[in-house]
Amino acid sequence: MLYCAKYQRPLFHEKMLAFEHGAVVEAVRINYFELYRHLGKEKTILEKADQQFIKKVFAYFRHEDNETLETFSHDDPAWRLGREKKDLHLMPLNSKLISYYKFFLDDIVEEIEQLF
Repeated sequence: MLYCAKYQRPLFHEKMLAFEHGAVVEAVRINYFELYRHLGKEKTILEKADQQFIKKVFAYFRHEDNETLETFSHDDPAWRLGREKKDLHLMPLNSKLISYYKFFLDDIVEEIEQLF
């Protein structure tokens, strides 16, 4: 949500599912054990600006408890829309949602950028 708020596009295009406690990247869920086994061996190539933004977001939220993070996740309208779907809980992402993120999360993005 925060990446979309800042850059007006998603960081990645893999499907996300709305689980009870928050969003889950489907490819990570399906391949979790394989990915865990190769942890540290494979590198994802991200642009420096993207890497920096991700580090800032992590630093911003790193001391938050699970309940706070879950609430933040549940405030995502894509998560709510995904939970309404009875089958896979697939979370949508479209230009309307990206505009929503820009409007409603811009203050958090600005705070993240100013703090770090």
